[in-house]
Amino acid sequence: MPSSITVQPGEKKNFQVKVTIDPARLEKTMDPAMEKTQSSIDVNTGKTVVPEQARQFIASESGRIKLAEGDQTLRVPLHAAPKPVSTMKVAGNNVQVPAGSSQTRVTLEGTELNQGGYRSLLGAFEWGASVNRVNPSNLWVSSDMKANLQHVGASSNAPALKEAGKDPNEGMLSFGISTWRNWDVISEENTFTVNIDTDGNNRADYVLKTDRSAGLDFPIVRLMGYKNGSLEQLAYYPLNGAWGDTDTNMMDTNTLIMSVPLKDLGLTAENAPQIRYSVESITQYEWENVSQTDWITYSPFAPKVWFSGTESSIPGIFADAPTTELTLHRASDAGSAKALFLHLHNGTGDLSGSQGASGERAQVLPVSEQSTESPSAPRFMDVKEGDMFYTEIAWLAQRRITTGYPDGSFRPAENTSRAAMAAYFYRLAGSPQFTAPSTPTFKDVAPGDQFYKEIEWFAAQRLTTGYADGTFRPQDAVNRDAMAAFFYRYAGSPAFTAPDKPTFKDVAPNSMFYREIEWLAAQKVTTGWPDQTYRPLEPIHRDAMAAFCTATTRACSRLRASPFP
Repeated sequence: MPSSITVQPGEKKNFQVKVTIDPARLEKTMDPAMEKTQSSIDVNTGKTVVPEQARQFIASESGRIKLAEGDQTLRVPLHAAPKPVSTMKVAGNNVQVPAGSSQTRVTLEGTELNQGGYRSLLGAFEWGASVNRVNPSNLWVSSDMKANLQHVGASSNAPALKEAGKDPNEGMLSFGISTWRNWDVISEENTFTVNIDTDGNNRADYVLKTDRSAGLDFPIVRLMGYKNGSLEQLAYYPLNGAWGDTDTNMMDTNTLIMSVPLKDLGLTAENAPQIRYSVESITQYEWENVSQTDWITYSPFAPKVWFSGTESSIPGIFADAPTTELTLHRASDAGSAKALFLHLHNGTGDLSGSQGASGERAQVLPVSEQSTESPSAPRFMDVKEGDMFYTEIAWLAQRRITTGYPDGSFRPAENTSRAAMAAYFYRLAGSPQFTAPSTPTFKDVAPGDQFYKEIEWFAAQRLTTGYADGTFRPQDAVNRDAMAAFFYRYAGSPAFTAPDKPTFKDVAPNSMFYREIEWLAAQKVTTGWPDQTYRPLEPIHRDAMAAFCTATTRACSRLRASPFP
């Protein structure tokens, strides 16, 4: 601002104040004068409607400018409320599942947000519907564009819970919504409603509705259901699945998530129903809905598209970061299914609709199966077309089962370590949701070690028991006989009777892992060496491991034997 300003009597002057912000130093801190929690109490009965919950707030900085003349000082308050944003997106224009597979890794790219109480979050859904942008002049007030639906979708973490060996009936059903304009806050002034039909009679059996509760400045989601013919509240939940102690960027945004426990809707894996839902939105200035969708079909326990990976602290919502392990699962009957991704902490971007502009938070991508298994080039500087196992290495690289070394090499002739092997199997299984224990299973693999989570998953699936002395020996090379045992267990230890006559002249019927090696041979995963040996005690090289991974995956697909769908 200028060092001095001259204002004559009756005169008006404008001046600029420049506020400089360092985004890297922004933290979400609450004004000390604010109450950290609030509750909602019924003023008529005195009963608590919503107990004490952490409040929502936007961190801000305040100060004052002093304008002095002589001995007179005018203090002008100054207030700024900046918040950092992420710039995340799903790479590419579509998500392709490899031919013969039901899952693929989703690559997230961009700049994440992870500082001072902020962490970028991602909602991933089976796309349900998209709504055209309306002309603001057709609305009573142009600000009602904040209720103009853009995209809607549904997700359930029940399949991920089942994959992790947990109870799918404890899962959540979530609905993701984006609009064509930001709202400042969610309140009674602008309301979003999800109608849920659980019995297929073209009538909503349950309703999810955004709302407020007296005395509470945090938006809630009310679950309404019919009792004796009347629609009554059955439960309530925080918007975006978390109260104010977790930042979900619910103010000055155009994305929201409404979640409800499956059991609150009477939905279980045993009855595994197909539900239908519709979404509508309205503001207090419009006589009818600003937007609404038709009925959309969704199967919570067997969706066409579902996700597993690195969850945040909120069930069903993922960390939005390049390092996030996110796997998309596609059902065999998915057809032309699409995925909806909501990057909750991204900036708004251009929502004008001009030349296809649709903002930076919502992505809708087609999900399809590759028509052929033609892997793209692996792009390792030491793996060239024509090299032995070039196609197999490319297959692993395309699926991000291997990323090679930081210098761009793959080092195909190096031995495969037991730690790296555990990582291969974990990624082959789709990087399933898994929380490694704080107490290590093996005394030579600590929580901070590379591939600790993958090794613990490997042990939890009983693919390895380690050595008798309680070690895993992560840096030891994997021998070819042990490798056969690992792949056999990965396939689910299928019923198999080994032949009396050995396939390989150096693997006798009484050899360790004889059955497992013979199973690999029977599935044509290995043919051994030209001299009819298998060389069981030789370490397996990284290029050969790629070949075994590829061949075993195809064998499991034929047998549908793998315990990791």
